[in-house]
Amino acid sequence: IDTITTTGNIVMPDNAILKIGTGADLQINHNGSHSFITNATGDMNLSTSSGSLYIYNSLTDGDVVFQADNGSGTPTTYLTLDGGLGYTTVQKQMRFGDGVFLQIGDSADLAIYHQSGNSIIANEVGPLILRQNLDDGDIIFQADNGSGGVTAYLTLDGGLGYTTVQKAIRFNDG
Repeated sequence: IDTITTTGNIVMPDNAILKIGTGADLQINHNGSHSFITNATGDMNLSTSSGSLYIYNSLTDGDVVFQADNGSGTPTTYLTLDGGLGYTTVQKQMRFGDGVFLQIGDSADLAIYHQSGNSIIANEVGPLILRQNLDDGDIIFQADNGSGGVTAYLTLDGGLGYTTVQKAIRFNDG
């Protein structure tokens, strides 16, 4: 087995590729402007485990932290895979483009998205339940009141135990 041991840096010029694995399966390179980590193995079928690129922290309760410079000149954390807490935390806003769905559930049962000027919450199975768990908490439906401000139109009042209507309701004939 060949081994490279160094107490200093390994410097490679732009466009040189560090190839790791018998078939050069893992490749790391920089082209002068951008840096790349490429998995060049497997059948690239995302429904199977072959061809996957794993980023793994073997430290007990260790995190995987994604950072970038936000213009301040220092690294800023955007996303953390928190090994100690057991879930992912997001430190900066996450923006989904128009027509890109935030899908929740094994079969994408709930979707939230914006498309063609409309914002949509779509439920595919079972009832859609809006639940307020705060003791005496309210659910308030608000909209623009015609003057550029936002006002409540309907309130499910958890403290009073009934629904209140803040604006007139018009019932169509029939």
